[in-house]
Order: sequence, then C-alpha cells, then structure tokens
Amino acid sequence: MTVQSPHDATDQTDPDGSRVKARARWLLPTGFLATILLLVLVTAIGLVRMADMSRQMADIVHNYNVKTDLVQAMYTAARERSVVMLSMVSLEDAFDRDEEYLRFNELATEYALPNIELRKMQLNDRERAFLEMLDENIRVNVPLQVRVVELASQERLDEALDLLLTRSIPAQDRVLLKMRDMLEYQRGRAREAFATAEGFASTTSQLMTILALVAVALSATIATLVIRKARGDERALLAARDYLEERVAERTRELSSANDDLMAREAEIHRKNQTLETLSSQLAKYLSPQVYDSIFTGQQRVSLESKRRKLTIFFSDIVGFTELTDKIESEDLTQLLNRYLTEMSEIALAHGATIDKFIGDAMMVFFGDPESRGVREDALACVKMAVVMQQRVTELAGTWQAEGITAPLACRMGIHTGYCTVGNFGSEDRMDYTAIGGAVNLASRLEAAGEEGGILISHDTWSLVRNEVHCEAMGPIDIRGQAYPVETYRVLGLQESSGETDSGHALSTPHLRLELDLERMDDAERALAAQRLSAAIEALKR
Repeated sequence: MTVQSPHDATDQTDPDGSRVKARARWLLPTGFLATILLLVLVTAIGLVRMADMSRQMADIVHNYNVKTDLVQAMYTAARERSVVMLSMVSLEDAFDRDEEYLRFNELATEYALPNIELRKMQLNDRERAFLEMLDENIRVNVPLQVRVVELASQERLDEALDLLLTRSIPAQDRVLLKMRDMLEYQRGRAREAFATAEGFASTTSQLMTILALVAVALSATIATLVIRKARGDERALLAARDYLEERVAERTRELSSANDDLMAREAEIHRKNQTLETLSSQLAKYLSPQVYDSIFTGQQRVSLESKRRKLTIFFSDIVGFTELTDKIESEDLTQLLNRYLTEMSEIALAHGATIDKFIGDAMMVFFGDPESRGVREDALACVKMAVVMQQRVTELAGTWQAEGITAPLACRMGIHTGYCTVGNFGSEDRMDYTAIGGAVNLASRLEAAGEEGGILISHDTWSLVRNEVHCEAMGPIDIRGQAYPVETYRVLGLQESSGETDSGHALSTPHLRLELDLERMDDAERALAAQRLSAAIEALKR
C-alpha cells in the first residue's frame, strides 16, 4: 500500500496544480517584498520629515534666543547708562564720578557689541526699522549724554542733572519702550513659527497614516490572491503568512524600540555637547588665551580665590575719543573701534599678555599671571608691546586717512610694575578673572597723565628695563591715592647697538641716540644735520 502526500494527490487530481504552486511561490515573496519596501519607505519618509521638523524647531529656538538675548543685552546696557549718568551727576566726590565715567564707557561697548551682532543676522523689515530707530536715537541722545558728562566734569552738576532729567532720560525711555515692543515682537514671531511647525508635524502624521493604510490594503490584497490561487496549500500558506507577519511585526517593534532608544541617546549626547561647546565658546570670549588654557587643561581651578603677584600693568586709550564720536557716523565708529581693539589685542597676545578688560576705547592688560617669565622679562615684554602698538596706531592713522576718514587717531599709554591681587572675583557660574589693587590705579593714572602718542612708565618699571629701553626722565608727578610723587619716564624706543655703514651712522646709549641715513637725506637735511651736530660738539667741549 502506497501513501500519497497532499502534494502527490494534487498532482494527480489537478493537472494545473504545479502551475498554481509556482504562481503562489512567486506571489508570496513578491507580495511580502513589496510590503517590506513600502514599510521601509514609510519609515524613511517619516524619519526625514521628523528630522526636517527637528531642524526647523532648532532654528526657531536659536533665532528666538539669539535675537531676544541681543535685544535684551542692548536694553540692559541702555537702561544702566541712564542710571550710571544719574549716579554720576549725583555724586559730589570727583573720584567716584571718575569710576562712574569708566562704567559709562564700558556700557557703551556692552551696547555696541550686541547691536553689531544683531545687524549681522537676517532681519525683516520691522527689525530693520527697529535698528534705524536706534540709529536715530544715537544721533539725538548721544550728544545729550556727552554734554551731561562734560557738565559733570566741570562741576556744573545742577545743569547736568537738569539736562539729564528733562531731555536725555526721556529720549532714552522712548527707546526702552521700543526695545520692549521688539522683545514682544520676537516672542510673537516664535509662537507663529511654533504653530507652523506643529502644522508640519500634523501633515507628516497624516501622510504616514495614509501610507500605512496603503501598506495594509496591499498586504490584504496579496493575501487574498495567494489564498485563491493556492487551494491545496491554503492552510500551510496561511500558517506561514501568519508566522512571517508576526515575526515581521515583532522585529519591527524591536527595531522601532531600539531606534527610539538610539535617537533619544543621540539627542541627549548632542544636547550635552552643545551645552559644553556653548560654555567653552562663551568662556573663550571673556578670558584671555592663557587663562582659558589653564582652566581647561586643569592647571587652574575655577573657584572664588585670589593671590598676590608682582605684575606689570598696561593701560591705553584713544586721545579725544569722545570728540571722535561726534565727527564720524556710529557705524564707521563701531567698525574702526573693532578694528583698532582687534589689532591691539593681537599684538598683546603675541607678546604674552593677559587681556583683562576693555572699557570703551580703553584697554587694560597685564604680564605675570597666569604665566610669568620673571618680573624683569615681563616688564620688558610689556614695554616692547607698547612700542609695537604705538607703531601700529601710526600705521592705522595713515590707513584711515587714505580711506577718507579725517578724524585723528592717537593713543596714550601708561605702564607700572607692582604687586596686585589676581583671581576670580565673579561667582561659581561666572568667570571674572582680573587684577585689582593700587598698582592698577597707578598704571591708569600714568596713562591719563601721558602725552599724545607717548608711553609713560613708572620708576619701578624703568629700573627693570633701562638697559634695553631708551627713556627720558619726565620728573615726578602727583598721583591721587599715592602718598608721595611718582617718578616717571617717557619711552623713546628700544636700545640699539652702535654701528655705521657707508650710507648711515647709528649710536644708542642711555643718554644718547643718533641715527643718520645719508642716502635718504637731501641737501637741506644734510645742512641742518651738520649745523645741529656742530652745536652739539661745541656743547660737549664745554
């Protein structure tokens, strides 16, 4: 007795059974392949759309935060300038008013920098109109503020207070109201953008739902065709289909869960990396490279502590900067000031200086912390830096004139070497690495007492650099806060070894400096040089 399999029975009773099975074998993998491809397409489209939505949301948050923060910074600086000016005209002590004046200039920079950054961003008509309104206010209010400061410096406090209360502060209040309107406008724009993004997400969800329904419908159609054409293997095909669908669904769930976990982890890592990058970039803006490197390499702890160090302190500012603001437009002034401070900062860093702060057009740096090459070498590096800066200022002045800017450019510089307290005087979440003490005040006073285009140094600094730097004694000057007059010296240049060639002669000693370039001298210059040298020789003979 021979037992027939279901397949043998089908072959004998149904001559076309082989063709049906062949079609079933092809329809089954083809149908499932089409279903899988459709599911992959749905997943890919969903991921792409969700990624676009995520980028859109990130752009919304970024633009909102940046523009809002910039306008808020400008608002805070403008408001504090009015408070500082009111404090300035209310103080009777001239020294206290000087401190408020320094803060007044510092706030000008705090207002100008976010203003510049805001102008670099992509702005709409309303935002550009807001900036034009600010420019108009600067042209109206800045001269009033300058006049208030001049009256206060002349001890005409009642007039300064009257001008401040009746004209300057009301004008500033109108601008503050506009700034608050701008902040509300930015928040409204963000809400509109969020609504658009939500609509985008809703559309994506609907599209994915439709594609999923199409996939289900296609699967049902294929299953029906397979059932009709595979009569003999209906149960086996159904069982195989159910098994495969369960496996596919289970695997899809596993992949979806794993993908969700992976995306969540990647998002968390990305967020933390962005936080660290933001913190690092913010610290780099407010700390000098030496301090920044020492913190991030672990050489220096970020804590509220201070230490005593012997530093060489350097101050500089632009002569007649207030008058310069009245002679050129604010945009040109901002561009020139940025270029000037950038080039001075590059020179300072090239000589190993630690940049402490910028106060308007003024600049304070010091040598000796967190890195020091020795007190003498630090002082010599500071003086060499000042000489290079003055040379570069002269070059910049010529460049500005060539560009059609007729406003003069000249700097005063002051240098003193002494003990200071150095450290972080901010808070645990805010770095404020700086130097304070009497030596800082003395360097600042030396700068104020210097001449246009000159470098004035104290006796303490001169005693360290006199063998390498040619100086001229300027005599003692009285410095407020110092019990005794301070001996001062004007830097003439760096000492050079004596030498002579066929076309030139040079000699440099502590009390003599001679430089002759015969090839470049015309007859008149030669005659004048001979006359002066003859007079000098006669004086030496006496």
